[in-house]
Amino acid sequence: MNAIWLIWSVLGGSVLLVLVAVMAVLWQHYLNRDLQAACAECRGNLKRLREQRDQLEEKIQELSAGLRAEKAHVAQLQRQVELLREL
Repeated sequence: MNAIWLIWSVLGGSVLLVLVAVMAVLWQHYLNRDLQAACAECRGNLKRLREQRDQLEEKIQELSAGLRAEKAHVAQLQRQVELLREL
C-alpha cells in the first residue's frame, strides 16, 4: 500500500511541477507579446520622429540659404550706398 501511495505521490508531484512550468511558460509568452507590441509602437514613434527631424533639417537648410542670400544682398546694398556717398 505504501508503495502505491508513493508512486501516486511522485506522479502527482510531477504533474504539479509540469503544470507550474506550463503556467510559467504561458506567462512569459504573455509578457513577451506585450513587449513586442510596445516595441512595435516605439518603432513607429521613432520612424515619425526621424521623418520630423529630416523635415526640420531641410527647413534649416532652406532658412540658412535664405539668410546667406539676404546677407549677400545687404552687403551689396551697403556697397552701393558707399559708392553713392562717394559721388
